[in-house]
Amino acid sequence: MNERRHPMSDADRKWMRRNGITFPHNWKEMPPRSGSTGYIVDILLYEFFGITDLDFSHFDGLQILDIGAGSHLNRAQAQPTFARTCAGNGARVVVTDILPQSEPDARLFDGVVTGDLITPVLQGRFAQLPEFAGRTFDIIHSSGLINFIPDPMFSNTLDALGIKEDSFARLLTEQAGSMLVKNGVMYLGGYLYRKIDNELKLTKSFD
Repeated sequence: MNERRHPMSDADRKWMRRNGITFPHNWKEMPPRSGSTGYIVDILLYEFFGITDLDFSHFDGLQILDIGAGSHLNRAQAQPTFARTCAGNGARVVVTDILPQSEPDARLFDGVVTGDLITPVLQGRFAQLPEFAGRTFDIIHSSGLINFIPDPMFSNTLDALGIKEDSFARLLTEQAGSMLVKNGVMYLGGYLYRKIDNELKLTKSFD
């Protein structure tokens, strides 16, 4: 694992090991319960760098936003596996989730946004959240909210508000995409986008 600019403390390392958390260097080292994370990481590395060796050390120094990252506190569902994988290989990762992060995860990440995601997106101010002030990202990832198998709590909340998921996805795509750097890559719920000539272009669909 590449050493981070602010290496984890011994206490945080012990916590990670105790909870079975590792920092794989490639998809073959991904833990069995990581689901499609290794596959998505490979896709993003290939699209961003155009490389085929797919060594996760290429994340070193990249600015990454993980929307709906998951939380260690949500033991029944999503863990922040993608964010940990990137951060553990040297990326500066900002995560958003409705639940707070564990203290070791919060120290691993470069920024944490906790709370409701739906309201700022519907109000058109997601990219203006204080935690994003002046920041842009090389890679933006979100597979825990809008997906082929959507998060049940998220879907139920949208249903209660009378909002269709595809309508919300369009709003989130536009607002998150505004924070991508030139030639940056975004994976959002099975769709891959790239910022080309300051415009967000859909390049691939994995449905």
